[in-house]
Amino acid sequence: LSVSFQAFAALLDCCAAAGGDCDGILFGRAALPPSFPDDDPAPTLPIYVTGHSSLARRSVLSNALDCFKPYSPARPGTATVGFFSSRRSAWATRRPSMREAAVARSLSKSLALTHPVVFLLLAPSVASDLSIHSFDHRAFLLVDSRLVPTSLTIVNVGPRYRGQYQCHTFAPESPMPW
Repeated sequence: LSVSFQAFAALLDCCAAAGGDCDGILFGRAALPPSFPDDDPAPTLPIYVTGHSSLARRSVLSNALDCFKPYSPARPGTATVGFFSSRRSAWATRRPSMREAAVARSLSKSLALTHPVVFLLLAPSVASDLSIHSFDHRAFLLVDSRLVPTSLTIVNVGPRYRGQYQCHTFAPESPMPW
């Protein structure tokens, strides 16, 4: 699971600017990597997050029964790959809630994805003396109706690094927040 640093910075900026908890849709693509004779035979399906959409407020993703309700069309060339949720409390739990698990299952059924649904959970992290504010993030994939923790790679996709991203298939769509 990879996200460009531009897309991740824009996502963090959106969460920081929200007046409270917020959630939204993640856009990107899942692509089979090119196969080489010396590759590991284990199947892999990289998922690239290239942008997001949010109304910067809570519960825009689901109705009262926690069923997914789409509210924003995907950008051309991308598709919905998952969703994110941001919590304003620095002391909030760092695992998915029952609501978020229900939304992930509903999203998976609604979109009939060929890859696992991605879920990013973001929450502020505050130093004990309140001098430093940052965000903690956790990534999850919906596997067999469960949100399973996974690693998240934040990638610099500047000109010197694009060659590492499978023949330029990675194209960030989120502008820098400044």
